[in-house]
Amino acid sequence: MCDPRWALVVRTRSGAAVAPAQLKAAAESAGTVRAGAVQPLSALFDNLLKPRRLNTVLVAVFGALALAIATIGIYGVRSYIVAQRAREVGVRMALGAQPSDVRGSVLRETARILAAGIVIGTVAAALITRVVASFLFQVEPQDPWLYAAAVGVLAAAGRDGRRPVQLVRLRAVKR
Repeated sequence: MCDPRWALVVRTRSGAAVAPAQLKAAAESAGTVRAGAVQPLSALFDNLLKPRRLNTVLVAVFGALALAIATIGIYGVRSYIVAQRAREVGVRMALGAQPSDVRGSVLRETARILAAGIVIGTVAAALITRVVASFLFQVEPQDPWLYAAAVGVLAAAGRDGRRPVQLVRLRAVKR
């Protein structure tokens, strides 16, 4: 591979169809030019962008993994809250509470914890964007759509209260 800082770019009518050996011979026939690797311009750019592309893919994969872990964590916290209140939910259901009232109680408690986490996370993300701004490409550091998407995914993890309430109801009946 030749040094990309010293590249001779030749435009041909037939594009990449011209044999690399012909281009190399033509360049060396000038006498002052020693031809290294002959490759299309797209291949030269691909070689230049490989490290940046790898970094981008790794950051995207780890970001998605972090979002998945956060979503699982939210579900786990919500399930823990419901499990801690299993007896209370069982007693309320036995005394005639509507499932929607119990579900609303669980969702309100989850929403408080979720809102605190979203506020803290958004503030931390806004503060850290100055550090990672140099790594961003075609994305604004304070992109509101990006923040909204992350908050939406995390809020979706904490919104459904039916399953935990159903599980608690089954556990309460078994006791």
